[in-house]
Amino acid sequence: MNSSMLKSAISQMVGFVGIVVVSSTLQAASFDCTKAGTSVEKIICSNPAASSLDEQLNAVYKSAIDKSLDKESLKRQQRTWLKNSRNVCSNVDCVIAAYSDRISYFQHSKSLPETSEILVNTDIELLPNSVSEVEITKNPGICTDSHSCNIRVIAELMGFIENKISVKGDYELCMGFLKKPFGYYKFSEEKTFKKKVIDSGDWSQNISPGYLFIDIDNDGKNEPLIEIKIHSGAGSGCDQEYLQVPNYGFDEISDNSLNEILLTNSCRYYSRPFSFAGKNYIENRAARKNYKELGFPEGVIDSLFVELLSDVYLIEDGKLNSVCSYTY
Repeated sequence: MNSSMLKSAISQMVGFVGIVVVSSTLQAASFDCTKAGTSVEKIICSNPAASSLDEQLNAVYKSAIDKSLDKESLKRQQRTWLKNSRNVCSNVDCVIAAYSDRISYFQHSKSLPETSEILVNTDIELLPNSVSEVEITKNPGICTDSHSCNIRVIAELMGFIENKISVKGDYELCMGFLKKPFGYYKFSEEKTFKKKVIDSGDWSQNISPGYLFIDIDNDGKNEPLIEIKIHSGAGSGCDQEYLQVPNYGFDEISDNSLNEILLTNSCRYYSRPFSFAGKNYIENRAARKNYKELGFPEGVIDSLFVELLSDVYLIEDGKLNSVCSYTY
């Protein structure tokens, strides 16, 4: 083989290797790099590390979608991350950092207890004389599922309650919360926190929170969340339930702006998160224990403990927004 033929052969081999390398790079990302249109996509396709991270994120995201019972919410969170985190990058370091954080988020959330279990808010349990007499009816606005709250309602009073409701807010939406089923997030088994004394007079309160991991402020990123249940013990006391954001170890309540929003609730008002139309809301329910507090005519019933939907809030853009307010 003469020198010119050798050079030609080497050139062809180099060209072939180059095609293989380029093809490999183009297929390294989770998308087709030949169709990369944005500057961020081009950065990903031109950098092996970024391409590899894109593939990794695609894999953990698909796994999370497969396991989630609230797929639309998770998809919305991912779109928000793309818009606000990845797509604002102008260099490869930013892209790698964004992907690394997102992958870490999914990997961390997998190590936490399942949080996608949703309890549908469609039932009222009538006060039974025996277990066999319990009935389930649809009226989510008055009471919640048996996992989340005390749901003792006498059927004859339901119409009386409904006729007294007045709503402040978008009427169709707010009545939808009363009439249509929506999903509660099920808090996990309780974490062990040290007993904490709260200054509320001459008695102490125990903190016994359950915990989960959801996007409580609708910013596209899940936060660890605990449900704090404070019970004063015997006597009238001041029972409370409210939400707080702990650290990722779930062993210390964080000092942050979100917890400033999720302030301690008032006596006998209970907060819990729920999912509705692709967003996460917080409901507040007022516990009422007798006919006088509910405004029932005397003699209708001697004693009653029921939770009534009082307020619905939505956290967006770092602010707590009142969506609905109910009076009876």
